[in-house]
Amino acid sequence: MFDVIALGELLVDFTGSGASPQGNPVYEANPGGAPCNVLAMLKKLGRSCAFVGKVGNDLFGRMLRDAAEAAGICMDHLVFDRETRTTLAFVKTFGNGDRDFSFYRNPGADMMLREEELPLDVTFAFTAQEEVGTRGAFGAAFSVTPEIALVLETTTAADLPCVEEHRRVCVPGKGPVISYMDGGTIYDRELFETLRRLSVENHIPWQTKEYIAGGNDARTIQRTKAGVRVAAMSAAVRYLHAPASVGSIADFENMLKLTRLFLNKIAE
Repeated sequence: MFDVIALGELLVDFTGSGASPQGNPVYEANPGGAPCNVLAMLKKLGRSCAFVGKVGNDLFGRMLRDAAEAAGICMDHLVFDRETRTTLAFVKTFGNGDRDFSFYRNPGADMMLREEELPLDVTFAFTAQEEVGTRGAFGAAFSVTPEIALVLETTTAADLPCVEEHRRVCVPGKGPVISYMDGGTIYDRELFETLRRLSVENHIPWQTKEYIAGGNDARTIQRTKAGVRVAAMSAAVRYLHAPASVGSIADFENMLKLTRLFLNKIAE
């Protein structure tokens, strides 16, 4: 996960660099575009940065990629356009410091980035009224129509002395709860395995429900329109729905880590 991700133009600025022996103006090719200029400065301040954009599959596009990578910017999501050339800008600087730009962009590759070329389109929905019919999730899922949904929630631990052993669900402090099934949903097997594998590979403790109970917004999201692949990750808490619940801070921190890993994996 990066500190800053920028999306926008990436072009070559040809700036005046004196005159040739024949007296003709000489222009120097410089990497340009405000988004990457900002990322380059942030990188010098110790921030991790990535760029999303498009250039032409040409000499200038490859030059821009190499320059950004040399500055420490992640360019994994730079798209090369085979049909449209990299945008060029010729810059004339006047004696008083003012500048005049002449763009060669009709259009330029930086204008041709399409939605389907973006690494990942994410919508965050903070829903309400789950306990009275998952009403908020219904409206959110119907309007967004996601391909994949990851539901983050809290779930009943039921690990108290007064609860029979076979009815105890999970334990606070043992890691995020990755569900394969609950009272309302059978979760997508591939997504479940992805979460489980990421937990193991990154040494994040995890658990699953020992007793099938409860439910969440996933049951409504899964049934939206033609159907949605769903996964769920929960923090085990005691006294769910009471004025005060008890959970583990480490569980919530590990849920955040695993969510970031999951989003990066899905974006690949």
